[in-house]
Amino acid sequence: MREADWRRIKRFLRVLVIGAFVGAVFGSLIGQTYRQDLATTLFIGPFIGIVHGALITASIGGFEMFFPLTAWGRALRRASFAVTLAIKVPLYCGLILVIEYFRLGEVVAAAFGVIQAVEPVDLSNPLMVLSIVFSLFFIVVFIETMQINQIMGPGTLTRFVFGYYHRPRLEHRFFLFVDLLGSTRLAESLGPLAYQRFLNGVFQAASDPISDHQGEIYQYVGDQMVVTWTEKAGTGGKRGACRPLDCVFALKDAITALGPAYLKEYREAPAVRAALHYGEVVVGEIGDAKRDIAFHGDVLNATARLEGVARDYQGFFIASAAALDRLAAAAGGWPSAYSYRRLGALPLKGKAAPVEAVLVAQAALGQ
Repeated sequence: MREADWRRIKRFLRVLVIGAFVGAVFGSLIGQTYRQDLATTLFIGPFIGIVHGALITASIGGFEMFFPLTAWGRALRRASFAVTLAIKVPLYCGLILVIEYFRLGEVVAAAFGVIQAVEPVDLSNPLMVLSIVFSLFFIVVFIETMQINQIMGPGTLTRFVFGYYHRPRLEHRFFLFVDLLGSTRLAESLGPLAYQRFLNGVFQAASDPISDHQGEIYQYVGDQMVVTWTEKAGTGGKRGACRPLDCVFALKDAITALGPAYLKEYREAPAVRAALHYGEVVVGEIGDAKRDIAFHGDVLNATARLEGVARDYQGFFIASAAALDRLAAAAGGWPSAYSYRRLGALPLKGKAAPVEAVLVAQAALGQ
């Protein structure tokens, strides 16, 4: 099983546990409010709430995490925010109504002997109405949170809410700059609207490999995207795996796969160039009317300059020796899946000290 699939399953299980917990708390409160007997408050109500919470979060959480892997799911993920809500809200609300109307929690409780029998549905019962309203409210909040998290980037919303970067922090991070080749020529030949569609398709294709390898898309700058990893995320994973390196070549394969469709539509196949560096940055919230989490440090400027060096050497991917050495320290050596051509200490524009650079390519089969 791929590491990305395992992470998705673990995230699904966490959502399932949270849903069951919320259901248990709500079931206990409902039991205490309406029946006011100890058995219902401590056991029956929470049991039914756990079943309802688990059913709802398993269905909706599974849809949110696994449906996007399908062709239809990818299309929905790229739809507008309004379209997404228009599809998901009725779908999820219908699911909740089915669970509540058929009292599936009580059915399971009766099957396990927790209660004697399932009471008939009474839509005039305020308990039934309150349960439906609470479930719908919870789901709307869940959808909004998922959508905002997608817009801001995974983890960014959580950091804002808990003020993780409210005070600036020093961190060691990997930065990957990915640049579309021939962007000026493409913009002139395609025109602004077609060029935007061209560029957006490339960035969308790149998003899955980045997510699979736990990268964070920091920002889009014109025809360039900036990806970052914390030191832990970049060097984590199974022994011998180097997420930033693996991400670069998975990203290249994803963009290469666009070639046939792009040649048909635009008469141009997309290609990119990438540069990787590692170093210390300051991370903190910035701005007032529009707040963001920003990175500041020489490592970003050096990475941008390295990308230009790759162009000079006709290479697809260039990395600093600092980045490769840090990955090697965690993986037990530079990964054998790649070949390396040391360029030595190269002077970079705007930097006093040269940077040790290495051209990285996939190793030939059998090498």
